[in-house]
Amino acid sequence: MLRDPTRSVERLVKRITGLPGDARPPNEPPIPPAQLYVAGDSGEGSCDSSKFGPVAMSEIEGVVWFRYAPPERRGPIGDPTLK
Repeated sequence: MLRDPTRSVERLVKRITGLPGDARPPNEPPIPPAQLYVAGDSGEGSCDSSKFGPVAMSEIEGVVWFRYAPPERRGPIGDPTLK
């Protein structure tokens, strides 16, 4: 969970898909130190790093460890530690 860099909503829940130094698509610089690339589940409609760029690690506020919806997938989500 992280603070929304666009401030359109208070918090966002996203997957971390890139770490500092990771290469991004062609013609884009690698992810800077102390920043992360995050992705949502709504493809091009998602408010994520494809729209607002890498996020400072200091914006990360917590780890999501339980899914409430959809009901058929309700339950713990993998390892709840942020590595």
